[in-house]
Amino acid sequence: MGAGRSLTAWSNKGRFAFVGGLELGTKVLHGRGKSFVVPAEVYAELLQRFAGQEVAIGASRRPPRDSLNAWLRKRLPDVELPVAYVGPILVGAGAAERDGDLLRFAPAAAPQS
Repeated sequence: MGAGRSLTAWSNKGRFAFVGGLELGTKVLHGRGKSFVVPAEVYAELLQRFAGQEVAIGASRRPPRDSLNAWLRKRLPDVELPVAYVGPILVGAGAAERDGDLLRFAPAAAPQS
């Protein structure tokens, strides 16, 4: 698996790479040889849960209860600060817009008939 796309982490204090996408899941490569996987199911649940909302990113080790980081840490308990990587991936994919330390999620797509 190659290095994939490169993005700047949420805090603008470093870069990371990832392969995959929201529909397939992602493997995030960060630090010195560190990586973790965000399954497609987590992205699907996240996009459904936060559709049309503005959510605090909560990029800290003790995130606010209603932040995206708190939500992610429940689903990715072995990852210390998943939102530092998942936030930029969401923005890069066009699923959310960044406004300071908030993410604005696109509304849910209407069901196809």
